[in-house]
Amino acid sequence: NWKILRGDLVQVIDFNERDLAKQGVVLEVLRPSASLLVKGVNFKHASVHRGDGSKAKVETEHPLHVSKFALVCPEHNKPTTINYKYLPDGTKVRVAQCCGAVIPKPPISRLLRKERPIGGAKDTP
Repeated sequence: NWKILRGDLVQVIDFNERDLAKQGVVLEVLRPSASLLVKGVNFKHASVHRGDGSKAKVETEHPLHVSKFALVCPEHNKPTTINYKYLPDGTKVRVAQCCGAVIPKPPISRLLRKERPIGGAKDTP
């Protein structure tokens, strides 16, 4: 299980990055490469050729390794580590280690990236 999910607010904590202390929302979790794509962090510049032969510079976000980020505490707006605890009703929740605040799962993390087909013809006989 990953502690950082799509839709969470994270902050860059790696001192070697030029985006140190920048905060952004996780757009995509790339599990095979253990990376996060975060809005407003780690921009790369590229030249794109237009149809009329001219060039344009485009900035796009690129992923960074998950170890370079920390989840932001919703109460103090500072980076924190995460623990898991069980509420009295038995639900498992994420808890900020700095102050004990419950960090809810973002609603977008519950949505599927690709819709699964329902019913229909099968490939195999």
